[in-house]
Amino acid sequence: MNKIYKGDVEITTSNQEEWNKKLLGVEEITGYLYIYSQAKLGSLKTVGRDLYINSQAKLEAGSLKTVGGYLYINSQAKLGSLKTVGRYLYIYSQTKLGSLKTVGGDLYINSQAKLGSLKTVGGNLSINSQAKLGSLKTVGGYLYINSQAKLGSLKTVGRDLYINSKIEPRLARWLLLRYAEKKKWYLSDEANISLLTAKLKNAIYRIDNVDFSYDLFNKVRKDKLTAEEVFKIENLEQRRIAYTRMDKIKMKALDSYKVLDICRDDKDKKMEILEFKVDGYQKPFRYLHCADASTDREYHVETAAFKCWEAKNKSFGLKDAEWIEEW
Repeated sequence: MNKIYKGDVEITTSNQEEWNKKLLGVEEITGYLYIYSQAKLGSLKTVGRDLYINSQAKLEAGSLKTVGGYLYINSQAKLGSLKTVGRYLYIYSQTKLGSLKTVGGDLYINSQAKLGSLKTVGGNLSINSQAKLGSLKTVGGYLYINSQAKLGSLKTVGRDLYINSKIEPRLARWLLLRYAEKKKWYLSDEANISLLTAKLKNAIYRIDNVDFSYDLFNKVRKDKLTAEEVFKIENLEQRRIAYTRMDKIKMKALDSYKVLDICRDDKDKKMEILEFKVDGYQKPFRYLHCADASTDREYHVETAAFKCWEAKNKSFGLKDAEWIEEW
C-alpha cells in the first residue's frame, strides 16, 4: 500500500532533517512541494500539485514520475524517472530529464537541458539556451527559439513562430515547407538566411525588438542605406537602430561634414573629431573617430568634446590623463 503525505511540504535549511525523516518511504505528496535546501526523497513517485526546486537546493528523487502542476527547477535536481509534468515546466539550471515525455502546459528552457524522450509540449515552447529535444513531435502553442536547439523530429506547431537565432538548417527548411503560408512569423536579423530571404507574407521582421518592413529590414541589416537615408527614416526607433548599424564612415558624404581636430594617439594612430548637421536636429552630431589599440578596427564614439584627447579621456571616464601604454 502506497504511503501518502496529504498536504503541502516546504523544506528549508532549518527543517530539512525533520522533513527527510517524515517523508521517508513516502510515495505521494498530494499538495505542493517547495524545496529550498537538500532533500533525498528516494521513494517519491508523485507530487499532486507544484514542485519548486530553488536556489542552492538539491533534490534527489530518482523514482519521481509525475508532477501534477508546475515544475520549477532553479537548482540541482536528479529526476531521472520523471515522465509527466501536468502544467508548466521552467528550467533555469542544468538538468537531465531523460525520461520526460509530456509537459501539459508551457516549457521554458533557460539553461542546458537534456530532454531526449520528450514528445509533447501542450502549450508554448520557449528555448533560450542549447537544448536537445530530438524526440519532440508536438508543440501545442507558440514556438520561441532564441538559441541553438535540436528539434529534428518536430511534426506540429500549433500557433505562431518566433525565430530569434539560427536554427538547424533542416528544421528551417521543414518549417518553411509546412508553415510558410499558414503561420505568423516573427523573425529577427539573427535568424537563418534561408528564412530571412523567403519574403514570407505573414512575417514581421525585427532588429533589436523593433519591427521593420521587409525592404527596410534588409537595407538596415545589410547596411545598404546612405547616411542621409538613415536620418530621413521617420520612425525614431527604426532610425536609431539603422544609425547604430551604419558604417559611420558614410557620414563623410554629408554636405555639412567637417573635421574639428586631428592628432595621433599613443600608438601613432590617427584620431579625429568629426561633426555634421542633419535637417530636423538642432544640435550637430559630433564623434571621436579612432582606431582600436591592438587592431585596425575603427570606432566612432559620440562625444561633446572638441579636442581628440579630451574626447578619448572622457570615453574612459578620465580627466587630464596621460597615456603611456595601451593594449
